[in-house]
Amino acid sequence: MTHTGVKSCVNAPLRPLHTMTTNIDSILLGLCTTYNLRAATASPGPRKPMEPRYPRYRDETGPLPDQPEIMDLCKRFWDLEVTSVRRANSRCVFFCDSLRDGRVVFRVNPGWDGSTHPKTIVEFVRHLADRGAPCPDIRPTTDGSLYKSVRDLVISVESFLEGEVVDRVDTLHNVGEALARVHDASEDFPAYLSEVKNAQEYISDALEYCERTTFSSAAADAVTRLRAQLNNTPNKMDVRWLFCRRDVRSWNTIASPSGEVRFTDFNSAHFAPALEDVVMVRMQWLMGTVGRQLTDEEMQRFVEGYFSVRPPSDDERTALPFIFAAYYAKRLCQLHRKWGPKSPNRRIWGLEDRIIALPDAAIRMGEAAIEGID
Repeated sequence: MTHTGVKSCVNAPLRPLHTMTTNIDSILLGLCTTYNLRAATASPGPRKPMEPRYPRYRDETGPLPDQPEIMDLCKRFWDLEVTSVRRANSRCVFFCDSLRDGRVVFRVNPGWDGSTHPKTIVEFVRHLADRGAPCPDIRPTTDGSLYKSVRDLVISVESFLEGEVVDRVDTLHNVGEALARVHDASEDFPAYLSEVKNAQEYISDALEYCERTTFSSAAADAVTRLRAQLNNTPNKMDVRWLFCRRDVRSWNTIASPSGEVRFTDFNSAHFAPALEDVVMVRMQWLMGTVGRQLTDEEMQRFVEGYFSVRPPSDDERTALPFIFAAYYAKRLCQLHRKWGPKSPNRRIWGLEDRIIALPDAAIRMGEAAIEGID
């Protein structure tokens, strides 16, 4: 029995030679055209490595420098004869003492803390210092650079801020004033110039994060109801966006011997409504020390200090409670993700109950922050 494929091939009529030649020419022309098109659109030279995305996981970065390497880097790039190195309260911050230059701060930024490139953070701190904001100054290297890249880490040297950590609430008015001066200096930061935008963009992004978090049915229902509440916010809530400090808490705030309040550790800075920096203080200020939120009265003291330097517009006063509600919800969800199901922190902080209470509590807490403030 003859195979059908062979039979059809044998019985097929012969095609004229000139037709076959024409088809071959067309195929070759098509191949050449495709090759030339790809060659024309291909980028010349070897491909550049992609910049890492931030924040990065800790196991994605190279090892942090040890004490001998820090002493060597200080000498090589900053001409600092360091005699001793001591780790601060962060694994990426070191106090370096030298006989000639006194104490300086050696900072390593692996990109763990925020979405901004570490190089931009160093440039931001220098920008603030140049405008007299209450923050450390950046010490340039001997060749005039603000930072150096070592492996995949960004290193810089800052001035040491004399004083004590502000772990109290009686200075909150001064802290609010100091944050306002940081925001004033941030307005013209070249990498992220300030602009007026609607607050709804920030609120929507925060709620989308919450909706992507896995909860119990009761917590998921609470997030849905909060979304419905915040969808009914006033249409006109135009607020000032700028490059924000973002991590205002007691252990990152130093009071000088004269009582001046200054900030350190700007690694989490990013572009957001200025009011985000304001509202986050309620939850963040005492989290690392006492472990509680600020009361209504304590938060009012802070906001009053801030508004005394940067008076809010009508839109900003309207938007503050809603921005607080969005921030507060997102922060609870971040902690819910960070602390897994077996973590005792979920129970200690009562995260599930706080999330379930969001529709009743979030906006009211934001309103209480500005109650009675002219």
